[in-house]
Amino acid sequence: MAKQNHKNILVVGTGSIGSRHIENLIKFNCNVGAYSFRKEGLRKIKNIVYENNLNAATIRKYDGVVIANNTDEHLKVSKLCSEENKPFYIEKPISHSMKDVLEISEQIKNKNLFTRVGFMMRAHPNISFLKKYLEKSSKKIFYVSMHVGQWLEDWRPGTDYRKCYSADPEKGGGVILDLIHELDIAFWLFGEIDELFCFKNKISKLEINTEDYAHILLKSKEGFTVDINLDYLSSIYRRGMNIVMDDENIEWDYVSGTITLFNKSNPQGLEIDKLDNSFERNDMFESTMKDFISNLNINNNELDYCDFHQGAYSQMLATKSHESSDLGSWVKL
Repeated sequence: MAKQNHKNILVVGTGSIGSRHIENLIKFNCNVGAYSFRKEGLRKIKNIVYENNLNAATIRKYDGVVIANNTDEHLKVSKLCSEENKPFYIEKPISHSMKDVLEISEQIKNKNLFTRVGFMMRAHPNISFLKKYLEKSSKKIFYVSMHVGQWLEDWRPGTDYRKCYSADPEKGGGVILDLIHELDIAFWLFGEIDELFCFKNKISKLEINTEDYAHILLKSKEGFTVDINLDYLSSIYRRGMNIVMDDENIEWDYVSGTITLFNKSNPQGLEIDKLDNSFERNDMFESTMKDFISNLNINNNELDYCDFHQGAYSQMLATKSHESSDLGSWVKL
């Protein structure tokens, strides 16, 4: 492949998220190859090489692999990359179940293989601000509440939601896995979880075979709880967080891009962080991908971006949430 000073990256999966990664990689002057399991209706993108086969020989041609195919097929590619000692970036969630996840995670650990998971919300400026704020704060956290939701039919305009993976539990659908970012944010900001309780249900008229609502209660190892509501039901897009601490509350509103401090001195609220007007959603994808390609030769596993092991933990939180709801009881981690 041309221009050996540029990284050669293979993208597996050319749907909406795969196409986004391809366009960003081209922007970063990478030589991009692509493989799609779909053989019909494949949207061709200029300036990339389309691979006919996905095997060890194909993997070896590249410096790194971006895994962006269907959730239930992620681990096929992860295994291949791990076997070939090939660094990879895998979209979230890393799978639709925990089957083989821990085995692959252990293999990656033993090989010290460089990996990243596409929890790009860790690169959101507000979340980065919160991470630093909480690390510096000496105040005790009493409890946290988080929420995210939107009417499923409005998610992907022009697409029949009944045919999307969101409607199929075997493909990783349902709010628990679909909206797993909130579980990862909770883990990243508040640390490991001791136990959890979940109630999930299908309560709307949506024609899906997955849960459209989940209420998850996480008990942190520090003793406070993180209360998470996920849904396909909200008439408008809503997302946010409220952190109740000793002498102060911190509120994050994703839609307005603001973090507000409330205390006795500021009962009306003091804005302590706000997104720059130039911020675009794709900035988060660019940030995480830039981290991946810039660290391929360094094998830097110390950055805040999520690696496979942390992704496996967030995956376990999702799996345990399903288990808790099915059992109707708290589940230890």
